[in-house]
Amino acid sequence: MKKSQSTKALKRGRLAKAAAAILSMTLLLAGCSQAQDTQTSESQDEKLKIGITQIIDHPALNASRDGFVQRLEELGIDAEISMQDAQGDIANAQMIAEKFVSDDSDLILSIATPTSQAAQTATKGKDIPVIFTAVSDPVFSGLLQNADAPEANITGVTDAVSIENRRAMFEILKELNPEIKSVGIVFNTGESNSQVQIEDIEKVAAEFGITVEKTGIAAITEINQALESVAKKSDALMLINDNMIASSMELIASTAKEKGIITISGDSSHVDSGALISVGISYFDLGVQAADMAKQILVDGTEISQIPVKSSSNFIKKVNTETMAALGLDKDNKAFGDAQFTE
Repeated sequence: MKKSQSTKALKRGRLAKAAAAILSMTLLLAGCSQAQDTQTSESQDEKLKIGITQIIDHPALNASRDGFVQRLEELGIDAEISMQDAQGDIANAQMIAEKFVSDDSDLILSIATPTSQAAQTATKGKDIPVIFTAVSDPVFSGLLQNADAPEANITGVTDAVSIENRRAMFEILKELNPEIKSVGIVFNTGESNSQVQIEDIEKVAAEFGITVEKTGIAAITEINQALESVAKKSDALMLINDNMIASSMELIASTAKEKGIITISGDSSHVDSGALISVGISYFDLGVQAADMAKQILVDGTEISQIPVKSSSNFIKKVNTETMAALGLDKDNKAFGDAQFTE
């Protein structure tokens, strides 16, 4: 039998009350020890259930997941956590979300847009909060209508790259190659957030007098052909936050390096996979922020409508030294500035 909405709310609220009661009781006389034991038992009996669903296994999404789990531990939230990977399959994502609902989870963390959309559908009309990470535009994706005051059961942390961040990326490209005329983008035609990112890139590129060459793919098997097309038309490759692209980053970075193409991204994990440079967010930090939201909901009893969508304010410049050397560049290049260097 499903818990009623009021019962589930009481369960979440009692987690905080139980913890506070236990702490207070440790200060009482030994005669109150029985009450303490009773309250402790109640807290243990009501262990929270959290489901984590991510669309595919790759470093950025994994980092977001790890940040979430680590932060929960730091916050003292002892929960039964189920981690599931949809392996890039939308149908799998939907089945995973529905299973979390049937298991009567207290909260779902959905990592990436497709899994967040699946969780939204599965929890419709249910009293199960959903927190997302690694979603570039939750409004455009239909997850909510108002990012400042979510109207349903879902909120989270966006991985959107700001316009200011895009400008910084183009400034770096200009420093690396003052004669740059065009940048290429390979994107997944089935990823709604990719189009939003491309539109932003085109606006900023125009400010710098740079054209954008777009190549869409529907499957990972099309990546080689897409890169061949980009290499012929572009002076650099701008990597967007696209799940299909991210899952093939090692291949993309390796191919670009062989062709002498500069690769730049707003995702620091792309550099770990071989891209030249990133100026962007930490996905681990996104997970940490999502865990703080989970605490607000599960422990503090805060309504989702009072938890606006957030974005990361911690930007990292990172350079892959192996790729740097392969492209004939060195650490003294002013474009690298205060970057972190990694193999």
